[in-house]
Amino acid sequence: MQERLSKLWRPGQGVTIEQVEENKFIFQFYHQWDMERILQEEPWTFDGFMLVLRKVNIGEAIADTVLYEIEI
Repeated sequence: MQERLSKLWRPGQGVTIEQVEENKFIFQFYHQWDMERILQEEPWTFDGFMLVLRKVNIGEAIADTVLYEIEI
């Protein structure tokens, strides 16, 4: 996932992708502009599955974040 999405998105400052739990990942962009561009260009898919992306605020528990809808 890391390699394929990095090649597709081409973030100028890079991105790190880590699995938080089953089917939930955290994407850490190293420049806010990269993150905002990716969010604006939604929807995205990976291996035939829809990626539901959401900006997480500082101090927000990632494990408690609900991801169930996407604007199309």
